[in-house]
Amino acid sequence: PLEQPTGMVSVRIDPETGKLTGANNPEAIFETFREEYLPKEQTATIGNGEQRPAEGDEGSMSQQLF
Repeated sequence: PLEQPTGMVSVRIDPETGKLTGANNPEAIFETFREEYLPKEQTATIGNGEQRPAEGDEGSMSQQLF
């Protein structure tokens, strides 16, 4: 397994908006950012695929890939 470089974070983003999103967004992709450049805004997908502002901590959206 590859070791993730220090200071890098992989998160789910909405490719259309560039905002953080959750696993419930079928269009979500993973992107890797330096911690200081991590997107601050979030979106969340509701039942019909419509986007709305999400509440919560953006840190909960990250996933360890390395």
